[in-house]
Amino acid sequence: RSDRDWSSDVCSSDLNQEAKVLLEKCIALDPNSDLALSDLASCHLLGLMWNWYDEPAKALEASRQAAQKAIAINDRNVAALQCLANIDAISQKFDAAVSKARRALSLAPNSPDAHGTLGGCLTLACEWEEAMEELNTAIHLGPRNPMNAMWYAFMQVCLFQERRYEECIQWCDDAIKDLPNTLPAVHRPMAASYAMLERMDE
Repeated sequence: RSDRDWSSDVCSSDLNQEAKVLLEKCIALDPNSDLALSDLASCHLLGLMWNWYDEPAKALEASRQAAQKAIAINDRNVAALQCLANIDAISQKFDAAVSKARRALSLAPNSPDAHGTLGGCLTLACEWEEAMEELNTAIHLGPRNPMNAMWYAFMQVCLFQERRYEECIQWCDDAIKDLPNTLPAVHRPMAASYAMLERMDE
């Protein structure tokens, strides 16, 4: 499958649910599989981010529990640390989120997702400049990474907050061209940036 068509094919509620069922079977067979637990945590978190749950608080807690179990088994599990960082960020515990994201990156310094996770957490912590450095690194390390949709989105927030509206528009345009079927929300900072530049028709 093409990672350029992530939202319409690879990323779907049905596939996410299928993955959860299979991972739960894996965990039933091997409760000490930190990899299966961290993947399960990621599934819950992904569903939460894409609004696939009627009870998001339960999904957040399910993700937290799975990630914590993974860390208890293997405290070097990068995916579990990234989940916990994102959970802290969603819960507005930004210092804790950044700390966990830095720990994940220290364990996997060449991982695009580790850089991207730190960039996202720094964005939410209003650390715009460092966030953009990490997000840039994430995109350059993984130019065909499906998660780039998220890194683009965070980059646009940083640029808008820094009042770098022309750059924000360019990033939005690049995101739409590169990942046309993901995150229609990228049109919002684009429209807002045009408005701030008084280019109202655009």
